[in-house]
Amino acid sequence: MKFPTNKKSLLIVSAFGFITVFALYASIWYIYDEAIKYFNEELDRRLIALTQTTATEIAQSLSEKETQQGSFFEQLRGRQRGGKLLLPVYSFEQELFFTQIRLQEIAKIQELQEITILDSSGKIIVSTNEDLITGEKSQFQIIYPNEIELARIGFPTHSDLYQSEDAFFKVYFAGIDVDEEVNFVLCAEVGLGTFAGFIEFKDKIFLIGGVCLFFIILLTLAQISVYFQISASEKQLIKNENLLAMGRMAAGIAHEIRNPLGIINSTAQRIKRKYGKEKEDPIFDFIPEEVDRLGKILTNYLEFSKNDENISFEKINLKALLRRVSNGVQEDFADFGIEVDFQSGGSEEFFIEGNSPQLQQVFLNFLLNSKDAFENEEGKIKIRLKKVKSKIEITFEDNGKGISQQVRKSIFEPFFTTKDTGSGLGLYLSKRIIENHNGTVEVDSDGKSWTKFKINF
Repeated sequence: MKFPTNKKSLLIVSAFGFITVFALYASIWYIYDEAIKYFNEELDRRLIALTQTTATEIAQSLSEKETQQGSFFEQLRGRQRGGKLLLPVYSFEQELFFTQIRLQEIAKIQELQEITILDSSGKIIVSTNEDLITGEKSQFQIIYPNEIELARIGFPTHSDLYQSEDAFFKVYFAGIDVDEEVNFVLCAEVGLGTFAGFIEFKDKIFLIGGVCLFFIILLTLAQISVYFQISASEKQLIKNENLLAMGRMAAGIAHEIRNPLGIINSTAQRIKRKYGKEKEDPIFDFIPEEVDRLGKILTNYLEFSKNDENISFEKINLKALLRRVSNGVQEDFADFGIEVDFQSGGSEEFFIEGNSPQLQQVFLNFLLNSKDAFENEEGKIKIRLKKVKSKIEITFEDNGKGISQQVRKSIFEPFFTTKDTGSGLGLYLSKRIIENHNGTVEVDSDGKSWTKFKINF
């Protein structure tokens, strides 16, 4: 698969992916929503009709059971008003039993969860749920008083969908019309297993949408990662080409300047030998010193232009090399009041494959940079060599003036320097040499009172 390698293509591909997923997700959600709406409307229409039909059937069935004392419903009205029973007790209870049986048959045929008849005060007259007690206040009356009141005045209605544990239910209400007077309400509770399927489908929609979105984000992140890697590689390639061109130019200039510098230096030495015997004057040493400084700068430029592929490696004892470098500068640094403290953690030796002269140059560069940080003040440079997990760590830490965060960002860039006399190549070459030895280097400082260079091999 070919990834886009420019910002415009990356944005187009990412936007297309997001739009595709969003459109697909929105379409599925619309279909789901419409299906739920249609199913709800059809279900309500059918079950309201069924509830009305059942209520009418119950009313007719019980109204036909006439006795010389009156109908079953008249008996119920008398009971509600606190009057005497018009029917014998056994006959009334018998009618309740037959009514319950009939309701259970209807509930079974129509797949209803429960059918309950309530009186005008919301108390239970009869129910298919045998756990309910006749004469008690119904939970339907407590939870759905407005719906029951609508049913009493002749408007069949239903509750909202509700969930109990893993099942979904609705309750439908219809008035039982007896002699053009509605005193009773039929409540039919319906278990809607189909809605569980809809909910499961909705969960799957969310899952599919989430998975698609995850893969789109993953693809976008992969594209961004590839883009930045390619972009960084292109920048590094351009930088390397520029540095190579600059190196060639610097090498050419260095070779052209080195010969005249040698002549200037030898001439200055001859002048000193000829006239310096008669008069001691610091000016005789000024030219050689400056020529020597220029020579070191030219050496850096030549090192900058060298091809690192031709460097030979051998087994190096880092502990011995660091001790030799630190011992070599101690006397000179002591003249400036700077102490060099080298510690290597006991008798353990540390070996790597590398180029000894190059690493010696690196360690010396870090020591000279630390020395410059004191600005003619006394201080201390600590060199530490130790093993950290599977790596060898070397630190150069001084208690000088510190390095600001802004300078730290560019300190390893070629030709970057904060010194008036520096070439800006010392730390750049040091970093390049360390990386050629499969190492890393980083710098840390508080910007005020200390700086630490850390090398890992």
